[in-house]
Amino acid sequence: MPNVPETTSDAGIARVLTTLRTSLAGKHAPRDFSQESVGALLERQADYVEEIGVEAILLARRSRADVVSASDVERADELVRAGVRGRRLAGVEALGGLLAGAGIAELFTVLSQHHPSTLGYVLAAVSTALGSMLLAYGLARR
Repeated sequence: MPNVPETTSDAGIARVLTTLRTSLAGKHAPRDFSQESVGALLERQADYVEEIGVEAILLARRSRADVVSASDVERADELVRAGVRGRRLAGVEALGGLLAGAGIAELFTVLSQHHPSTLGYVLAAVSTALGSMLLAYGLARR
């Protein structure tokens, strides 16, 4: 693995420290990071860099590249950042699909009866509408 030039890593660290100092400089607490929080922050940073690096390697392998490019790292960053939100959206979509499907099935059942009950019709319509809205929300957020 090639060495990272000190100027690049130093400039990145300096930028992060400047941002953190600016955020802490406000009129209200907190004023500083505890030693434990700095350790936790650096540990999370290492985990994040590792996760992006592994994903970038996988992307480079998929494209049969000889080296991991900057675009592989940028794409890996997008994928890692979208991962948490993507799982939540998948859950919303699954719930929406389940409710919409059950509502439509119940709607067909209610409408095929000779004397449909009002409660069955309302439950089917509400389930279909709510499921459709959840499904549309999940798909629109992607």
